[in-house]
Amino acid sequence: MKTMKNNVLVTGMPRSGTSVTMRILQALGYTRLGNKHVRHCDPQFNPDGYEELNEEDYIPAMQSLIDGKGYCVKVFGVFINMVAPSSVDKVIMCTRDMEQAVLSTQEMFRGTAKLEWYGKKYTFTGTRKEAESTIINNMFGAEKWLKFHKKGYHVSKLEYLKANPGQAIEELVKYLGEGNNIQSAIALVRGQKCQDIAING
Repeated sequence: MKTMKNNVLVTGMPRSGTSVTMRILQALGYTRLGNKHVRHCDPQFNPDGYEELNEEDYIPAMQSLIDGKGYCVKVFGVFINMVAPSSVDKVIMCTRDMEQAVLSTQEMFRGTAKLEWYGKKYTFTGTRKEAESTIINNMFGAEKWLKFHKKGYHVSKLEYLKANPGQAIEELVKYLGEGNNIQSAIALVRGQKCQDIAING
């Protein structure tokens, strides 16, 4: 197995396959930074975990990106300014049909209800306005960071990934310029469990 030479940042739209993308990267040979997300995993939205950083993981994870290679990390736009641009070699921007993203985010918020992050407590009711605002803020943050730092990126659209996993992952590997176990990554997306998760993002 070849040693991975890049650090990869996954960002973009909430509920757009970011967690699945992180699992694809791990199948390809990257090491995920961080432990489990502050939100509890649940069978409806993401039984295998959100693949995000706990708040106590952010500082050591960002330092790991600076010090080493072969890592993948998922950071949404509202937190992306914590990432040193020079520590990231490749960026994957996850997207999805806006209407489906809004509906899925509403469902997630209804299931999550409360979240505490950096000492601030958030309460969600699952309104459309709440979901739209969350998606727009995260996309705006990611796009602003990418533009300011003149970072190129690969777009991963959830609908395309689900319909054409083989082609989508081959295109991803071409962009990354590296990747082990490509067939394992494709099989992961084709698996029924992953397909069910991907419906919700």
